[in-house]
Amino acid sequence: MENANGLLSRRQAAQLLGVSTRTFSRLENDGRLPARVQVSARIYGYRSTELHDFLAALPVVGPPKTVGRPPSLRVRSEQIAPSSNLTPEPVGGAR
Repeated sequence: MENANGLLSRRQAAQLLGVSTRTFSRLENDGRLPARVQVSARIYGYRSTELHDFLAALPVVGPPKTVGRPPSLRVRSEQIAPSSNLTPEPVGGAR
């Protein structure tokens, strides 16, 4: 993946971080990524060791919180008592 100098292309660096090249560019423009290295007049690379260090320094985020009722409050269908009146009430004033 990396060349003999330990440098990655923009695409390779983005793949290493698990982001698109567009997101990688945004992160770079915001100054949130390690600096790139100029290889020649028009070619830049990214040190893989610096990108690995960057990944290791990111905070660890836990699993997402569950949405809905807590498991202890969930009701199973067999826990609901059968109702004798299953016909809906008329809407409006007609009875």
